[in-house]
Amino acid sequence: MTDKTLEKARLARMIDAIMEVAKGDYSVQIELSGENDDLDALAMGLNMMTDDVRTSYQELEAAQEASLNIMEDLDRQGKELEAINKRLRHEIAERKRAEEQLERYAAELERANRELRDFTYIVSHDLRAPLINLKGFAGELHQACVVVRDAMEVAWPHLRTEQRQAVTRALQEDVPEALEFIDASATRMDQLIRALLKLSRVGRRDINLTPIDMDALVEETLQTLAHQIEEGQVRVTVAPLPQVVADRTSMEQIMANLLSNAVLYLDRDRPGEIEISGERGREETTLRVRDNGRGIAEHDMDKVFAPFRRAGRQDKPGEGMGLAYVQALVGRHGGRIWCESELGVGTTFTFTIPNHLGKGGDHAQAAGSDHSLG
Repeated sequence: MTDKTLEKARLARMIDAIMEVAKGDYSVQIELSGENDDLDALAMGLNMMTDDVRTSYQELEAAQEASLNIMEDLDRQGKELEAINKRLRHEIAERKRAEEQLERYAAELERANRELRDFTYIVSHDLRAPLINLKGFAGELHQACVVVRDAMEVAWPHLRTEQRQAVTRALQEDVPEALEFIDASATRMDQLIRALLKLSRVGRRDINLTPIDMDALVEETLQTLAHQIEEGQVRVTVAPLPQVVADRTSMEQIMANLLSNAVLYLDRDRPGEIEISGERGREETTLRVRDNGRGIAEHDMDKVFAPFRRAGRQDKPGEGMGLAYVQALVGRHGGRIWCESELGVGTTFTFTIPNHLGKGGDHAQAAGSDHSLG
């Protein structure tokens, strides 16, 4: 063969390899000719990058498997913690030793939560390393494609029409599209990891207990949603709410998530209604947010508080973490939260805050008056 024929053959092999890479096959290796020329250098660079990308994919897959294991552990430990809470409530009723048992179980719950938070934080933090590598190597692959395009200008006159079409399609359509998919997937994974880290930090932040005027707090929260409420012509009714002793930042986040969800998932085919109510009991204070929105189907109820899982139509922005944060914040106060819903009718979220957080004083009192917005 002549030198030109050999060069064309090498170019054809390189083009075939690039097209395979563009299709997602990162096991492709371009054979070196031993000429130590620019084409060999380019082939060597592409081989190194495909090796790096393949390794990063393997690391990411391992990290994803670890993340799934974390979620399974979260679900399992959540069920275990719910069982502990049920036993706690039963023993309080049977033995009349609420304070002693609550302190003991609260200590166990805090230890389990702390271990779980630490584990989640460490693993989530480590997940970001292969993700960053993947994005970096994808960027390098993009730059390599630019080099290939420049090199192809020299080889262009020597290619047949079908080869030119194939190269054009690979470099202008297939490879950019593949890189866009890689970047989008990596970005989405980064968002999920950040959300998981945020959830783990919920349990790491110190809680500062203070008496809270829930009427005022809810009113402030509704003011932040005033535009959406007015735009949707939503009628919001707030009954007299009891005060609670809790962490103010946590209560602000709880009410903000519950009320923004209530507004977001209203049924636009009928006038929206949202009711906020509550009462103080002997052992705990109960607060509710009820709406007449879309509602949740029975088969989706298990997704309500699960991280990264969303019930119903997926036509609203978000990562499915808001109610997981709420559940974690309520749990840190030793409270409970649950959901009652009927598809097409509406949803009620109810949560409790224990009264014993007032430490030696009865800080929770009924306060406020009926008022409406919308």
